[in-house]
Amino acid sequence: MSAGQSRQLLLKNLRRDISSALGSGSQLKEMLSEDGLEILATATSLLAHVGRCLRTGEIQVNTLRIVLKARDSFLKLFSLLPKDEDNTTSKEEAVTRGISEDKGNQQETSPTETFLDMRIEELEAFEKERKAVSTFIEICSVTKTGES
Repeated sequence: MSAGQSRQLLLKNLRRDISSALGSGSQLKEMLSEDGLEILATATSLLAHVGRCLRTGEIQVNTLRIVLKARDSFLKLFSLLPKDEDNTTSKEEAVTRGISEDKGNQQETSPTETFLDMRIEELEAFEKERKAVSTFIEICSVTKTGES
């Protein structure tokens, strides 16, 4: 499938999703130009991609930090994605539900929010280890310099 065909398919799916979400009488969908639809399609695709990366653990650190800064907005926008864009499996939902219960969370948490929390914990653990290794290297270099 060429990039042009892929784009057209994405726009077609987006129009369908907008129609179902807004209803047939909505003035908003009539107000969106082709460029507006394309921007919305790109944003939707990017949001879905970031969600998949959160689930798989393949999210880049800089992207995770950006999502962290706008955590609430990201989660609200992600919850608006059509379910076929969400792609959360029932197994993942069960696992994340179990994790939430283990932490004593009485509030229902979305799988995406749970995955985001997991990635944040991993990032914090990584930064802690990096700091420890840096400190160790500094101590070694000071010790080595002192022996000379």
